[in-house]
Amino acid sequence: MTAVTVRPSLPRSTLTFWLNRPEASFLQNPHWSQVSSWRSQALGIRRGEELVGAVLVLGKRVPLPERVPVLGRKHFAYIPEGPVLDTSRCSYAEALPPSCSI
Repeated sequence: MTAVTVRPSLPRSTLTFWLNRPEASFLQNPHWSQVSSWRSQALGIRRGEELVGAVLVLGKRVPLPERVPVLGRKHFAYIPEGPVLDTSRCSYAEALPPSCSI
């Protein structure tokens, strides 16, 4: 079985995937970040070259002055009601193993 990878994707391809998944939340729509103050990154979950999932990751800097030790330059990362995954092609355990890092 081909390995599952998570990597940056064009918002258009993740939007197309999202539109074909009736169970997907509107919060995973790549355009959602345009109505919030969060920055976003669209990621594709792929088995080989086949798109089997999509995820919108929102990010925002911690609201502290940069001079605060450790936390002053950190960011929150948030995945609202996601990822969106075609579970007939890939399981959540395969897509997001405990040791997953992006």
